[in-house]
Amino acid sequence: MLYSEVDDEGWEVRKIEIFPDGRIGFASEGEVVGSTELGEKPLPSVEEISADPQFRATLVKKDDFEAVWARRFDRARYTA
Repeated sequence: MLYSEVDDEGWEVRKIEIFPDGRIGFASEGEVVGSTELGEKPLPSVEEISADPQFRATLVKKDDFEAVWARRFDRARYTA
């Protein structure tokens, strides 16, 4: 599962990746844990992402993203 906070121009501001085995990685402008990095170009729209059958993109409320971001240190294992 991947969560990205995106600015008005489509650039990732913060990102969290949660892998099937429970490992996580996350990144922001001043913080990188594991192999997770912010994108090098703006993200496509949710509709464009969802057009690729390997993805199911949905918008989440800011409060929901903040809750996931706040718990990023709760997990014991991080990506290498």
